[in-house]
Amino acid sequence: MFDEETKNKLSELQATIKERGLKAKILPPSSLHVTLVFLGEVPGERLSDISVALSFSALSLSLPLPLVVRPKRFRFFGHSLVLELEEEKSLMAYQAQQVRAFRNQGFSFEDKRKFVPHVTLFRKAPSDSSLPSLALSELRIALEKSVVLESILGGPNPDYREVALP
Repeated sequence: MFDEETKNKLSELQATIKERGLKAKILPPSSLHVTLVFLGEVPGERLSDISVALSFSALSLSLPLPLVVRPKRFRFFGHSLVLELEEEKSLMAYQAQQVRAFRNQGFSFEDKRKFVPHVTLFRKAPSDSSLPSLALSELRIALEKSVVLESILGGPNPDYREVALP
C-alpha cells in the first residue's frame, strides 16, 4: 500500500495521461497497489494458511518500510496500462520469500512468469493505444505497508479490500 503523497502523485500521473487522450478506465487511488503474490481464489477456510505463511516469511525476511522505489517505464499488460517499477533488491527478495512461504503452506502458482513490480493505473485500454511519453526520473513510489487484499469483482473496476487475518 502507498502513503498519501504517493497516491496523490500517481493520481496526478493518471490525470495527465487521461488528458493526453488515453481512452481507458482509470483506477481510483484506493485501488492502486503493487501485487507481490497473486493467490487467485482462496476459500475462507484457507485464511489461516495465509496468516501462517506470512508469519513464517516475516521471521526470515522483512521488508524495510517505507520502501522507496523508482518507476522504470510504462507498459501494457493485456489491456491494462501499468507503471513498471525498478527491481529494487529488497523488494525482489521479499517477494521471492513470500512465494516460498506460500508454497510451503500448499499454495500453488500456475503463472511461471518472472515477477515484475508494477502499479496498474488503467484498465480496458484499447489494444492500439500508444504508451504515454512522460518523464519519470523525478517520481518516487513509497511503499508504506504490506497487506493482504481481496479483489472484489463486478463493478466497473475491481475494488480491493484489506483482509483481516486470524
